[in-house]
Amino acid sequence: MISFLQGILASRHADRVEVDVNGVGYEAFVTQRTLQALPPLGQAVTLKTYLHVREDLQQLFGFINDGEKQAFL
Repeated sequence: MISFLQGILASRHADRVEVDVNGVGYEAFVTQRTLQALPPLGQAVTLKTYLHVREDLQQLFGFINDGEKQAFL
């Protein structure tokens, strides 16, 4: 389980971001609330995460805080 990501915000899109964690890029789907709360590109960021695993799919979801993560769960 990946419980959080801490790194540099590398890119942002309408529904997801990429976080550079020591040279490894993690893509995480995010809510609009999280997207608005993120720092500018190139700045440090920490996201609480939930890894959704199915037989045919793995998706990482990122949240700005534990409260938002709990609401999602």
